[in-house]
Formats: sequence, C-alpha cells, structure tokens
Amino acid sequence: MNISTISKFAVSVLIFFVPVLKLNAQNFIWDFNKKMLTDQTKSRNVVLPKDGIAWSTVGGSNVLVSNSSDNTIRLQFHPDNTPVVNVAFDFKGRSFSIMSFTKQLFRIAIVNGFVIIKFDYEVNGKRKSFLKQVHLRDMIPFNGIYLNDDNFHHYNVIIDGKNGRVSLLIDGERNDNFSFPVEKFNRIIFEEGGAIRMIGALSKLEVNTNAMSAERNRKLAVKSSRGSLYDEKDFAPGFPAYNVSTLDQLKSFPLPRYQSGFTYKRNFPWFDITYLSWLHKTRNNKGPVDEQSKNAVNLMSLLYDKWNYYYEIPVLRTSKSNADITYKNDNSVIGALVKYAKNNKSIQTAGILFQTQNNPTHIGLQSSKNFELSGTLPANYYLRDAKSKFILNKGKKVLSPLAPLDYKYNDAKNAVYYLQTVQSYLGRPIDFLNENGEIFGHKIPISLLKADPNVQKDISLKNMDDESLYNGYFQNKLDTAYKNYILRALNWNKTAFSFYNVSAYNDSYWPGYSMRRTSNNIENNNHYSTPSFYPASPGDWFSSVGARNGIDNIAEGRRKEILLGDKYFSPYIAAGWDVDDKNILSSQWLALNKSLLILGAEFFYVGYFNVTGRTGWANGIGPNDPKGYLYQLAVPAYAQALLPFFEPFISKGQFVQNTNTKNNVFRLDASKFYHFVYAKKYNNDLLIVASIQPNSNVKSIIPQEEITEVTIDGQVFRFKIRTQGSVYILNQKGSSYVIRQLDAWHENTHPYWWSKNIEIEAELLDERSELYKTENIKQSAGVIDFSGYRTSIVIKDQLSIPIYKNNIKTIRISGKGNAQFKINGKLYSLSTAQLRISSFDLNKAYSEGEKIQLEIVTGSMEIDNISY
Repeated sequence: MNISTISKFAVSVLIFFVPVLKLNAQNFIWDFNKKMLTDQTKSRNVVLPKDGIAWSTVGGSNVLVSNSSDNTIRLQFHPDNTPVVNVAFDFKGRSFSIMSFTKQLFRIAIVNGFVIIKFDYEVNGKRKSFLKQVHLRDMIPFNGIYLNDDNFHHYNVIIDGKNGRVSLLIDGERNDNFSFPVEKFNRIIFEEGGAIRMIGALSKLEVNTNAMSAERNRKLAVKSSRGSLYDEKDFAPGFPAYNVSTLDQLKSFPLPRYQSGFTYKRNFPWFDITYLSWLHKTRNNKGPVDEQSKNAVNLMSLLYDKWNYYYEIPVLRTSKSNADITYKNDNSVIGALVKYAKNNKSIQTAGILFQTQNNPTHIGLQSSKNFELSGTLPANYYLRDAKSKFILNKGKKVLSPLAPLDYKYNDAKNAVYYLQTVQSYLGRPIDFLNENGEIFGHKIPISLLKADPNVQKDISLKNMDDESLYNGYFQNKLDTAYKNYILRALNWNKTAFSFYNVSAYNDSYWPGYSMRRTSNNIENNNHYSTPSFYPASPGDWFSSVGARNGIDNIAEGRRKEILLGDKYFSPYIAAGWDVDDKNILSSQWLALNKSLLILGAEFFYVGYFNVTGRTGWANGIGPNDPKGYLYQLAVPAYAQALLPFFEPFISKGQFVQNTNTKNNVFRLDASKFYHFVYAKKYNNDLLIVASIQPNSNVKSIIPQEEITEVTIDGQVFRFKIRTQGSVYILNQKGSSYVIRQLDAWHENTHPYWWSKNIEIEAELLDERSELYKTENIKQSAGVIDFSGYRTSIVIKDQLSIPIYKNNIKTIRISGKGNAQFKINGKLYSLSTAQLRISSFDLNKAYSEGEKIQLEIVTGSMEIDNISY
C-alpha cells in the first residue's frame, strides 16, 4: 500500500476506542486484523469521520491508516499506578507517536529519524522524568531491517521500573544501542487518556503492564549477544585507537587508476591540512611542531602527486605582523607548506577565503566585522519604507539591492590584504581561490523588498517579480563585485575563483541559480555549481535531514542545472565529521561518489570539518584523529578516475526516465528499497551506476553483494550490485550487449585493507569495442540477465598495460589462445585452448606510471584480465 495515495480520510480524524480485549484494568489490545472494524462500530464505540472511512485493507488484513500527523486518534487506556508498561505495535510508514493526551507527559515516538521515549515516574513520593532520544542511524537494524521499507515491523518498548531498565525491541530483537538504566521506581504517572498520531498504517497495538518473564528475557539476551557491532576492516587499523599514521596509510592505499591522456581537473582540498597533519600520538597530544610540519608537507605532496589534489596554501586572516611570524617559520605547518610550494613553482595551489571572518581593522577601517553583516552602514544602504523607517527581517536591518557597493569593495580589500601577505612569501598568485564565507543564502522575502518604494520600482523595471530571480540578481551583483575587485587588485588574471553553494537545489532557501550561475568558473560554456553533499551518516544518504543534503536533493538541483546547459558540476562533499563509527564509511561513500559522477561531478571540494558545536568536540576530547578519517580523501579520487568512461554520457547522454510515480529524481525502481540505481543512455549504449545502500554501519545488516533488477525502455536488466558500487557500460550489439564493469577492482572495506595485488579487466585497456567478447548473458522474454557475465578482448596486434605500483617483474595473464608476443623485445608464447592464468617473467622491473607494451607477433590471444 502506498500511504500517499490514500485520499479518502478527513483532514482531522477523531476516533474513540473501547478495547476489544481487556484482560484486566491494565491490559489493552487493539487487533485490527480480526475483522473489518466497520462491522463492529457499535461494540467498539468507534466514531468514524462523516466524510470518509479511516480503515483500509492490506493483503486481506485490516489496518488503521492516517496520512497526516495532525490527525489525533484517541484511545482509552490508563497504564497508571504501575512500575511496568509494555507498549507494542505493528506499524509501517513515516512517523508514529503514542502519548498521553493532551499533555504529552508520556510519549513513545518514531519521528524525524529518531526514536523517543519519555515518561514521568514516582520514586518515594517524588516526581521525576525520563527522556531518551536516539537517531535511527545509531540503532541496530537486525536481520537487514529497513524500518522505512514499506513493510510492517513490530516494535516493543519495555519500561521496567521494577528492574530499572528501559528497552526497545524491533521485530523481536533487542536493540543494544537502546537499552538504558533508570532508577527503580514505584509507578509511572499517567494522568490522562491516550492518543496516536501517525503517518502510515497500524495493524496492531498493545499496552499492558505484564513484566516480561525471566525465560523470555533470557532468550532475548541470548539473541543480543552479537560480539562487536562493527567489522574492523571498515576502519583504519587499530580502530578506535588507530596505530598506522596518516602518511603510512596513504602510501599503502592502492592508487586511483587515473587514465593517461585524459585531462582531469584537480580536487580542491577543503579538509584543513593543519588538522590532517596532526600526529595524535595520543588522543589529546598532537606531537612536536617540527614533526607535524614535515608530515604536512609529505601528506600534501603525496595528495598532489598521486591523488589529484591542489596543494593547499592556508590563507591567514590576521595582521601582517602576525602573519609574518607564521609564514617565516619553516617549522610551522603553514610556513613549511608555503616554502615547499615556493620552491616547486610548477605546483598548482589552492586557498580558501572567509569573508565573514575578515577583520577590517587590519586594513585601518573602523569595523569589528565585515561590512556586509555589520549593520552599521549609512541608512540609505538598507531597506526603508515610504516613511524612511527601516524594514526589519527577524529584527535585523536588510541591505538594499540599490545600495552603493563600496562596502563590498571594502570587504574585498580585506581579502586582498591577506592574499598580498601570503603572495609575498609564495612568490606567485594562488591558482584557485574559493570563498566560503556563507554570507549568502536566506533569500530576502519579496514582500520586504517591495515594501521599499525604490526597490519596488527596480523590480518592476527589471521585470523580476519573482523572489528567487531578484534575490539571485542581487546576490550575483555582490559576488561579482567581491570576486572582480580581488582578482583585479592583485592582477591575478589566471586565478580560478568560486563560491560555496552556488546551486539550484533547495531553491526555497538559496537565491535563484539561473541568475547566480555566472559567479563561478565558466569553462567551455559550463558553469560549475557548488552544492554541498554532506549526508554525514549512513541513514541520511538519500533524502535531506536538515542541512544534511541527501543525494536526491543534489539530483533535484542537477535536474534544473542540466536544463540550463550546465552538464558538469563540482560539489562540496563530506562523509561526516562525528566520531568515526557514526560517519559514512569507505564502501558506502565510494558508491555515493560514483553516483555523483553520473550526475556530472567533474571534481570535488573534499571537506572534513573539525567543529565543536553546542556539545563540544564530537569525541569529547578535541579534534578527531585524522588517521580515522583519511579515507575520506582517498575515496573521491577512486571515483573521479572513472570519469573518462563517464564523459560521453555526461556531455551527450540523457538520464533514463524513471518508471515510477515517486518524486525520486533520476532514480530507477530496483528490486529492493536499498538498491540505488541511476542510468544514462548515449546512442545505443547504457551507463549504469548502482549500489547497495545501508542505513547503519553495523556489520552484516545487509548483504555486500546482491542481484537487482531495473526496467529501462520496457526491457528488464538483471545484474550484480555491491555496497562499494557497481558501474557498468552496456554496448548494444544487435540483439545482445557487450558489457564492461569499470570498477570491479574496488573493494568493500577501508582502503588500507584492499588487496595490494593489481588486477585489471582487459576490456578496460582498449576502447576498440570490436575486440570485446561477452559471454554468459541469459536472455528470455523481456529480461537480460548479465549477473554471471564475462567479457574478454581478442588481441591480434598490441595492448598497452598501465603499471600502478613499483618494481613489477612478473605479470599474470588470464586468457587463452595460440600466440607469440613480445614485451620489451623479449619473445613469449601462450598456447592454451582453455581460459587459464599464465605467469610471465619480464626482462626488466617496471615502475608506477610506466606501461608494458605487449605486441602480438603471430596468432591471437583472448584475454580476460591481467594482474601483477
């Protein structure tokens, strides 16, 4: 049943129940599956809404349905004067709450991604309160359960004052992350009747005061003895007390397989090298300063050379005298980085600006903060009504789009001052500047703009009677003034410049992208949008939770941007910055980065944010250990390396139309809710990016590999997908297909644990599709099953084999045929009618970056893969 399709319920539903089964004064059961409730309305004292019926049938069973959380469903139960209450219910849908009504002193809820348990109780005559709230991402979804998978699940909340424990069970399994002690108490205080509010369907509800038997407790305890919640190979070595340094980890990771001959844009380092380079010899000791500076240079150099990053140059926002002390100090992280870049002039550099953190007193101006936010500009710089009275928005003055731009130029002068200082030590311009002041957003309501007579006139003259468009025009005016002043004042003619969150997503909040898109870099008529993809935890990967934009939010923005002609974009990305087991881990993050690639991501602003917030540091001590989050820098490079294969589909292809009626942008229906599939078509070829998306980091909650099905243009395709993502290109050849998997070598663990052996699918080494040979495709009426396919290439002339590690003296060829071939002048032979692995000793050692040239002398070879 699709809850959203039910339209025959009243806007406000008020239903009173007398329980069907009343075992004693404290036990209440409503079993909706017995009979249609409309048959027993008199005996149940059910009051139905006059303009509809509040019951539906699912699979022959009767359920209570509500499609609005405003509906209040009243229940007659009173679990008072008891120390034990069990609340059990079978539910599917978006949100559910059972509570005392009208005062919600007692409440059990599943809402907005949280499980909430709240009640008042009495201890020795004193009234006390209990409240626990746990996000579903922190809970254990046993047996692969997805609580929002459109299936009924059984929930049981046990409040046990006798033994001092509050617990949650889901589908009969105890949740170790939601079992809390509470002081033993005499009774729960329940002063009113009960009520339900929900969006979804309820098939059974039970409220009773029977304590669980010792035997049942014992059985549940046995079930909950699961050992470690996590797979240690999902984390860096030693988790949570990591024991391999960031530099040693990065050196051990298999390199991303960037394709020679293709021009990649570098990724922007937004992780702050001054944190990343901390040595963290203990959890709260970052190590000696001189060692940290060496570590910073080594890390940044390796990220630049092998992982396609710009070289980060931190831009200090302080007085020149203070900045000089740091830039001159070769033992400081910042001084060492600048010196290295100065001595290596070919290095491409990147720097970050924060206009909200500029201090005008550094350039002799009288303001304690940047002028745009100061609120101290002359009166004519702000919106004013016909009586010259300030027009306020949430109690603050609002800048007028008609104000002179000198205040913006002064803010830009501040940034120029900081950049001139660093340039005096770097000796040249920074190659790429990114402004992340977050000074924009929060569109000015059109009603406030029109309340200023002069602005109202300007809106009419520009024919922009649209809040998004006019705000976009105003923001672009400010951004352009700021950017142009900086680049012209410094004479940095070749420096790229971008702003954070110039994008079309969340258009109810951000100013109109169609007006702002020229703020950012323009290359080949493509404007690079900069949305933020910060899902931050496993369960938030698809849809947004507050500021955590899921990938469907990104896709909605991309839909609009692509229509404007911007086929490529450059998102800010971060897999989370909480304690490590709460963040999105390597495998899932790699899959999501590949999904960004098919949406058009050409490069990434790769972020990690050591922030405190209201509750202090995430780990309660200080900045997180970078040994735990280093993988977040490696994963985008693994995905980006696939870009040459994606390029024709991004620049010339079209997304396959979604066949369902949901609002999922570009996403295809697949076999299961957590199967995530995008596809694009170019000519007769298909690009499929698919993955298994978990909602928790707990091990074994879902398979690492499954077979899924999607329908494209009426044709069903069946294929394997993995948690780390599976990317296929299908080249149609007559009635069949030649199939290539681009990422078969990617593994489902932290990169440190990936195989150190290199294995390359042969079909990725040559673009000549006439050489490809695909076997083991099963075709039946309307179904193409390539879950067990194998593709090889038939070589009759030559093959170039890239080397991704050093000191390679032997290669292994999985193939068959009868051929003689040469490598570096040495003659070899292969003679086998069956596919097998043959090893060949080379006459020299090959190093990373070189290529082995295999040249056929006589005959031919069918090659499946090559390894070394």
